[in-house]
Amino acid sequence: MEESINLPEFLFPFKTNNLIRIGESSDGSYLVDGNSVKSTDILLSIGVGTIFEFEKKFLEINRVPILAFDGSAGLKPQLKKIKWRIRQIIYLRNLSYIKESVQHFLAPLRFYLFFKNSRNYNLNKNYRRFIKKYVGSENSYISIKEILNKYIFPENFKNIFFQIDIEGGEYKILDEIIEVQDYISGLTIEFHDITKHLAEIEKFISEFNLTLVHTHINNIGGISNDKYPNVIELSFAHFDSNVKVDKLPHVLDKPNSNEFFKYSIKRLT
Repeated sequence: MEESINLPEFLFPFKTNNLIRIGESSDGSYLVDGNSVKSTDILLSIGVGTIFEFEKKFLEINRVPILAFDGSAGLKPQLKKIKWRIRQIIYLRNLSYIKESVQHFLAPLRFYLFFKNSRNYNLNKNYRRFIKKYVGSENSYISIKEILNKYIFPENFKNIFFQIDIEGGEYKILDEIIEVQDYISGLTIEFHDITKHLAEIEKFISEFNLTLVHTHINNIGGISNDKYPNVIELSFAHFDSNVKVDKLPHVLDKPNSNEFFKYSIKRLT
């Protein structure tokens, strides 16, 4: 059954012919502006988890250094996720979901192999470093400004691509993103519980000097009582346009999972 969901006008992106898909067809991929990727000096992934297909595919287009942050990406939380998936497999008894789960079971090993060269402290194209730390304003967290000053050195890397997925913590760092926006070549960011934060998202979009070029509905996140998607993923780029898209989803867009709801979008003006 297809669900009809609401989306306000300010979340409709502007038209561009430069969108490309980076990542696998399932959860963990984004539509982004190709020129933003090519102009990037360093990739900063905040909330990388253990699914790093976006980072892997990004390097195939532009081999840049990668810095990844996530305080939850240890062995214990990954075992919890694997346990949850096993329960879902037993409950759903669906072959495609089982196949989709394989990458999650192998994720810890693949993660180690991808970041195994973290001992290379030279910021060159082979630099891939994971730091087990949350990003935010709390005392035990690291701020975006601290990341730039301690690890990236903006005087050397003026074009930073941000990939942010921190499960609701994104609202606490929006002001920080605005403060460093002159260094941002592109941004993909996931927003959760959007009905509670529509005003914050709209304010961020209006103050951000990059243009919204794609909006993705995360169908795993579900739908609120007032028919809004609970989770959306937005992509921004340096791109000038006065024309918004006629409809969503984009032809290159794909659902996070085929096992969850299909949808059509009602545009709220």
